Amino acid sequence: MAASKSFERFKNCILVLMVCSTQIEKLFHICFFLELIYIIISAYDYVATKYLPAYGLKAPLLLTKKWFLLLFVILLITSIYPCAYSSFDTFIKWARNIIIFYFVIKDTIHKPYLLKFIVGAYCLTSVICGMMIINGIGLDLSEDEEYFGETRLSFFEMNSNKVALTFTYSFMIAIYAVDECLKLFKNYKKIFFIAFFLVIMVLFLYCLSLLASRGAMMMVFLGIAYYFGIYKKNSSVVMKFFFYCMGAGLILFAYNYLMSSEVLAERVSASVDEGNYGARDILLYNAIDMFLESPLYGVGMNEVCYRNHLYFRSYLTTHNYFTFMLSSGGLIGAIIFVEIICRIAKNTLWHSYKRQYLLGALLFVVALVDFMKNGACVIYVGNYIFLAIAYSYTISRLENVRVS
Repeated sequence: MAASKSFERFKNCILVLMVCSTQIEKLFHICFFLELIYIIISAYDYVATKYLPAYGLKAPLLLTKKWFLLLFVILLITSIYPCAYSSFDTFIKWARNIIIFYFVIKDTIHKPYLLKFIVGAYCLTSVICGMMIINGIGLDLSEDEEYFGETRLSFFEMNSNKVALTFTYSFMIAIYAVDECLKLFKNYKKIFFIAFFLVIMVLFLYCLSLLASRGAMMMVFLGIAYYFGIYKKNSSVVMKFFFYCMGAGLILFAYNYLMSSEVLAERVSASVDEGNYGARDILLYNAIDMFLESPLYGVGMNEVCYRNHLYFRSYLTTHNYFTFMLSSGGLIGAIIFVEIICRIAKNTLWHSYKRQYLLGALLFVVALVDFMKNGACVIYVGNYIFLAIAYSYTISRLENVRVS
């Protein structure tokens, strides 16, 4: 029994470290080694126990099987469709993410203390990374992947969009923390903790302004709008009006604060005034052309990357999970993917809205938006981890865990 508890603590420790390391994933490849260790010990635990509790895990297991079905369909199409470029690196990373997705749900479901410890440690790691960025530690200039010939900040070789995504997740966690403080504490404690997390949120906004990510800015606005506009739906009419005004004021403050960055202001202006979306429009047109060439089963993942290489200097996805599935897997792949997202949305966003479970909704919104605009949407493990946390958190809060 003692050995079992020690093993469980060790696995939880590795899980927490792995989640936090996604913010510095390229630093000495720490994240890769922690992912490998976590998968090995989780697989050992899964096989050694020879027991799969039905309580709360039937839906995640079914969801994971559908992920692997999608992976198999894309792999089969890619193997059949002839292409000059052949690599299975993306498949390996994708499969790794799906495995981690299930194990994270399995290890955190009905463990609210572990979930809160994970998100708390992640937010604290973001504070440390934010302080490092302010002091110029780990910062460097790298070529902008969207606007060739220009440079943007990178943090320990991570591109600015991915770093901004980590601060966006932490910003959502801070919103959740403020809401929890309003419920749990009274008088001076409430004021102290709320002020503490508000300072942290300003720190995250400052880092986002330096990183100049338009997608992260949009996610911050959505998170604030959801909290004040939808989450507080059961308030009185007067309080609703108050919350709407406060939400609008915070969005305006965040907008002015973020737009104080010249780089971000130029990027937003390029999108709004000039219609320059960092070549995402070209990637979209390419994806549509490939889908029309083979509507039923697509052209395969390697072919998508190869054809994008004809326009750009690197093998790129379509910067959108859905169009990537549509072009590489056709209608078959796209339908499976949409079903997966709808299942996750039902078990996170919908139940969070109906039962006022804030954290699951905020994390799901960030992951979903990033799936729609990130070039590494298929292979970045952080989004899968937070989808799993959002899913697990919501199910853990439901009285009836038999959700489909």
